[in-house]
Amino acid sequence: MSKHIIACFLILFALVGTSYASWDIGARPIGMGGAFVAQANDANAVFFNPAGIAFIDNWQVSGTTGGFMEDASLGMLSWAIPTQYGSVGIAFTDKSIPTNIQPEIHLGVNSPEPVNIAANTFMISYAYELNDSIRVKDNMGRLAFGVNIKSITNADYNSKLLYENQRLAETSADFGVLYKISPLLSVGVVAQDIINSSSAVSPGWNAGVSLNINDAISLNQDLNATGIEILLGDFALRAGLAQGIPSFGAGVKLGDISFDYAFKDAGVNTQSSHFFSLSYAPIL
Repeated sequence: MSKHIIACFLILFALVGTSYASWDIGARPIGMGGAFVAQANDANAVFFNPAGIAFIDNWQVSGTTGGFMEDASLGMLSWAIPTQYGSVGIAFTDKSIPTNIQPEIHLGVNSPEPVNIAANTFMISYAYELNDSIRVKDNMGRLAFGVNIKSITNADYNSKLLYENQRLAETSADFGVLYKISPLLSVGVVAQDIINSSSAVSPGWNAGVSLNINDAISLNQDLNATGIEILLGDFALRAGLAQGIPSFGAGVKLGDISFDYAFKDAGVNTQSSHFFSLSYAPIL
């Protein structure tokens, strides 16, 4: 087992620097620097590796709000439920980014208010654990795959007018695999936007390793992110580093309800970000 762990982490460190698409989604993953591809064990999984929802035991829903740039806002809602035919997820994100661009310059419209950029994503996910239909030995681990179908809408607007001629709608798809080698070690790979309807959406990929120590400490390594989660009973502490940007987080679980917070240091030229998530996951 130790050889598997060392090999997985060496491969990930060797690949650091590879380009991939990422999400500032969910206070829990953000607190770990976004290193969540191989952990992916809650409703946030649909954004990082859809295969992760194949392993959830009961339905759960999670919502996040926060800011990721100066005066920019983010809203997210994700829901996942297991069925006898696999797990299904639905998610929605809304981002609003203010700019200093004047409409008459950017859109050819005479208006005194600067342009904002809005990006909305609606996503449907499906995941299936292959062990449910293929007989394998217990020591061979558990393997699942997942897919996302996404509808992405971008628009330029100000507070008075929404410029329909600047609205751009695209569809795309993600594909993810999650292999739980043992209760201690998981590896995951996700290809994002591999099928899309517009050249404006660039495909990317990510991979990760997650090491679980005594069900209390999770060490996660993705291509460009490192994270740790420490569970202290119903409390959690988190820290992460993604492309030189540190993040920190904490969470508390009160029965079926979880509250998570994350802080992301955005650097000298950009306002630091605060994220808040509220999740509900009924305990079986």
